[in-house]
Amino acid sequence: MPNVREFVDEVARIALLNPALQKAGAQLIASFGDPTKFENSLKQVDAMLKLVRGQSINSDDKGRIGLPDTRGRRSDPFESQVNSVNKHIAAMQADAAAVDATAGEHARLRTEAQLLEAAQRNGAEVTDANRKRIAELGQAASDAATALARANVASRIQFGQSTMFLTQQDVSIARQLKDLYPDVATALGSVEAAQLRMNSNISQLSQSTLTPINGDLTEIRTGDDA
Repeated sequence: MPNVREFVDEVARIALLNPALQKAGAQLIASFGDPTKFENSLKQVDAMLKLVRGQSINSDDKGRIGLPDTRGRRSDPFESQVNSVNKHIAAMQADAAAVDATAGEHARLRTEAQLLEAAQRNGAEVTDANRKRIAELGQAASDAATALARANVASRIQFGQSTMFLTQQDVSIARQLKDLYPDVATALGSVEAAQLRMNSNISQLSQSTLTPINGDLTEIRTGDDA
């Protein structure tokens, strides 16, 4: 991230030390209006990325992305714990109501329960606007969960059809490489597949070689005839 502000401050300091450079310095600083805005935009993006990654941000970063500054505010540990427990209870109630339900219905109930708990927190009244918003978000969660479930089923069907006539070893290898390659044929022709086959063959060879030896050693220890 270019530190444009420090550069501009240094230009101003040099210009103030030498009167002959003041005019040139003023013109140079004026030309950096857009880069300064660019720097501010970079800082805003950086603050948003920190928030998405779960990192802590300072009060300046909060101001850049429009979050309220909570400096000086102290939360009650007991109330925080109560809120956490209430969220957990709402989630469990939704899970209980969604037993044997579809993935979409489960997601809708859980989302609506959690949002309703948040709307009712500290005795607040749930408005019609809140209920409408809760229903919309619940339906959106349901649609997303249904689409995900349908995609997973389609993926399993396609994988089963692609591996229908393969050996158990190749099916196992294809399943292990499923997240790396778009199709079974590519997965089975990959370097990783060759390495997995080699590992499996060596393991089978060692087992077939050592099993008779282990049996003979057992008979020797127990005094049986080899």
